[in-house]
Amino acid sequence: MGMLGGILIAEVYLRNFTYKEINRTWDCYLPDLTMYMVYKPNTSCPNRRYQEYDTVPQINNVGLRSDSNTTWEKPAGVKRMLILGDSLVAAHEVEEAEAFVKLLENKLKQAGKYYEVLNGGIRGYSPLLSRFYLKYQGLKLAPDIVMLVVNTGDIADDHRYLKYVKLDEATGEYISVYPNWGFYWPAMNPDKPAQEKHNFKLSSAVVNLIKANIGAISRQWLKFPVLAEDFVLGDWRTDTLAAERELINPGSYEELISATKENILAIKSLAQSSGAKFYLVLSPMGHEVSESEWDLGRRGWGAQRGKLYPTKALDDIGNWAGQTGIAIIKLKAYLQQPSQGRKFFSKDGHLTPLGHEMVFEGLWAELEQRIN
Repeated sequence: MGMLGGILIAEVYLRNFTYKEINRTWDCYLPDLTMYMVYKPNTSCPNRRYQEYDTVPQINNVGLRSDSNTTWEKPAGVKRMLILGDSLVAAHEVEEAEAFVKLLENKLKQAGKYYEVLNGGIRGYSPLLSRFYLKYQGLKLAPDIVMLVVNTGDIADDHRYLKYVKLDEATGEYISVYPNWGFYWPAMNPDKPAQEKHNFKLSSAVVNLIKANIGAISRQWLKFPVLAEDFVLGDWRTDTLAAERELINPGSYEELISATKENILAIKSLAQSSGAKFYLVLSPMGHEVSESEWDLGRRGWGAQRGKLYPTKALDDIGNWAGQTGIAIIKLKAYLQQPSQGRKFFSKDGHLTPLGHEMVFEGLWAELEQRIN
């Protein structure tokens, strides 16, 4: 009885008074047959992960990551900057007030430049999906500046999504993208009823704690997190960092970055057709900033600990963009400046509040004299 009583007490304590992970990111999403996925207006998605952050990102009335509502119509006397990108921009890992998007908006207002800076970042996006978002949603916000943030992982993601693009047969124009791989949602089929599952599952906080400790020991001694079973180094289909691998053949590399270049040009064209100025922002990932940033989580992406990786793909895209007449902002030098504290979360890999502050400082240094 004594042992049983101890287990019951431990169960109550662990269920009610200890740290619990929460990952309800997908509460904020809606599947979309035109642009794959969008944020669901007027929702929130609690996000407590790895004992590194505990946030509740809000999605506002027009489907943007923001604690404040806005209007589709631009307010009189205000200019708008729309920042597009993936999870780096969406910044679910920090409070909105800590994100570089909000820091930039506050600084612009302090400088007497009345901009509403809109967070058009969506987790899981790539330049291809941002292209569709700008075309079908973003331009409705009448931005004066459109900014696209690109990182190395976007390049392989672009190529994965490209397979599912539907084209206008007459013009060759991109119409929509909806992958049917079911990674986030299964392919939408309104005629097929959902199958109900009736599974009995015993949930015990004590058992989960034992499993978590076994997992922690495994990760420490067996060099976990493990890679996906089908992971092939340098193969864009399974390797998100394929574009930076030394072993990737030149033909595959050029094919990879050419897709992202095309999407950058398309976003620039869409922005300028509506009278907006376009900026391309190149932002390195943690393992490309320092050998010690994103120290643990990088292993699950096939990157070695203690190694500084080159930004060849971003550098090549930057050189091409400069020759093409695209306004570029490169953040690598700003993120590599000495600092006290981590710029990227060790396990998760996204920007910490300090990282967001350094990105903001880089953007402000580049933009202060360029915009009015």
